[in-house]
Amino acid sequence: MEQEERLAFLGEVRLFSETLDPDELATLAGKAQVVSYPAGATLMEAGDFGTAMYAVVEGRAPVISDISPT
Repeated sequence: MEQEERLAFLGEVRLFSETLDPDELATLAGKAQVVSYPAGATLMEAGDFGTAMYAVVEGRAPVISDISPT
C-alpha cells in the first residue's frame, strides 16, 4: 500500500480524521506500516505495554478480555 493509499484509508478512520489536521494525517500516513498477520495470531495480551496502534484494513481482529472489571 503506497502512502497515498494509506492517507486515503486513514482519512476514513474517524479517530484520525476528526482529531488530526491534514498535515498531521499526512505525517501519520508516512510513518504507518502495513503488516499482515496469520489467522488466529495474537497482536497483544492484557497487561502488555502498548507500543503500536492498529487499524484493520482487511479481515477482523476480535478483542477478547478475560479481565473482570473492578
